[in-house]
Amino acid sequence: MLISVQTASILGIQGIDKGFRMIAEAGFDGVDFNLDHCLSGKAIHNNECSGFFDQTDEEMRAAIKPYKDAAQKYSVKFVQAHAPFPSWVNNETTNAYVLEAIKKTIMLCDYGLPQSGGSSVHNSGRSKA
Repeated sequence: MLISVQTASILGIQGIDKGFRMIAEAGFDGVDFNLDHCLSGKAIHNNECSGFFDQTDEEMRAAIKPYKDAAQKYSVKFVQAHAPFPSWVNNETTNAYVLEAIKKTIMLCDYGLPQSGGSSVHNSGRSKA
């Protein structure tokens, strides 16, 4: 069993390397890699979809590489990727964009996020895989 935590706040506040170090030092085996910082729920609700997911697959892999490298450095596994949410709003253009963002999230999983596979059960902000 792996004990994991979502990356949403810690990496944004502490930075990538220090954040993964702190996650490992706190005893977590893995993370739910949060991509909300790339496309927030607020942006989706406001139909303001642009940025990270407009990049090519190669550009996105390059942008994610520092996260992947830091996780490997501290032996933290990616057990889940937290795709943009919500996945549906009352706007066809936004829904099409979010669907493509979800597909690109899956592509990033193939790149190495997550590394362990399996399903997750969420409980009070922590997940067990």
